Amino acid sequence: MTFEDFLIPKTLDEAREALETLGDRGYALAGGTAFQYVADRPGATAVDITRLGLRGIDRTADGFRIGATTTLTDLVRYRAEGWVLDRVATRIPTHQVRNISTVGGNISRLFPWSDLPLALLVLEGRVVVSSDEERTYEALEFFTAQPLNRFGPGTLVTAVIVPAVAPPLGFGFKKESTTNAAFSLMTAAAAITLAGDRLDKVRLAANAALPVPMRLTEAEAALEGRPADPALFEAAIERGMAGLEWHGREGMSDEFARHLAAVILRDVLEEALRAAKGGAE
Repeated sequence: MTFEDFLIPKTLDEAREALETLGDRGYALAGGTAFQYVADRPGATAVDITRLGLRGIDRTADGFRIGATTTLTDLVRYRAEGWVLDRVATRIPTHQVRNISTVGGNISRLFPWSDLPLALLVLEGRVVVSSDEERTYEALEFFTAQPLNRFGPGTLVTAVIVPAVAPPLGFGFKKESTTNAAFSLMTAAAAITLAGDRLDKVRLAANAALPVPMRLTEAEAALEGRPADPALFEAAIERGMAGLEWHGREGMSDEFARHLAAVILRDVLEEALRAAKGGAE
């Protein structure tokens, strides 16, 4: 993407007004790491949103509110009881990308390598969007389609809300790539909430080998209410994977992508279960 003009609004209202006026020629710009994948458009104007006070992480009563221009490095460096997004962000290569890429940018355009949407899907996070009025979307609703195509000009993601994670809730995340800086071959995340020795709630999501981040709801349904036994995971994963088209990347076949998905999905379920029981993550 090549920009012909550059605006630096000082307030959220100014930014929204500029983007609404520009229409399809206006692009909200924070980190800008995704624009190399966007085709040029005549008269394209970048609207810098990094000066709108949208950067930072605030502890809330039950979790965290993260501003849209918070960088991935901010996520890695933040420390608090119940905080798990550092484990996701640290797997997003490289240091240079993490230093400039933002939370809002990572979730507003969905790519096979988008990682934060997986965490939001399994943790049942929420996304705050500002247009004529502020609205909060559940992650599952927000990611049902490409977010960039769902909202009109002048609409901006302003924050993300995630719960704190502590037993009986456990979180698991894993990303497989050929090298640290390569795009992911397969990424998965899981969240498990226990009720005694049973699986009360299970959330499982995958990406990279799928076109967009996706929850495997059939696998979740197959596990909820069952004993907290890893021996049940394989059959549930097969049920959840049925009918989905798995795509090989970085030279691997589609068949291998499906096999890799099954392995990594089991890994994140087992990790989430250990964490839900209070074990080592």
